[in-house]
Amino acid sequence: RTTEQLHTVPSSIAGWPTLTVIPLRSEPGVKFDYEIAMGVRYGEKEWKDQIEKLIASDKDEITAILKDFGVPLINANGQPIP
Repeated sequence: RTTEQLHTVPSSIAGWPTLTVIPLRSEPGVKFDYEIAMGVRYGEKEWKDQIEKLIASDKDEITAILKDFGVPLINANGQPIP
């Protein structure tokens, strides 16, 4: 693995070591990556449409926030996003 694929997560528990997170690729029968989702109540089409527009228009900012918090991200092909 390259250093770009490693993510350091500081421990919030005093005396515990810092964790290193290594993203793993999913394999047939073993899934390691999951999509993040939001939901609205059934029948709330206007609210759903508004949320989808906000997510689409703020995608870059959302991605930046996730990266700032050390969330490992992958593309649709399962490749790490630098």
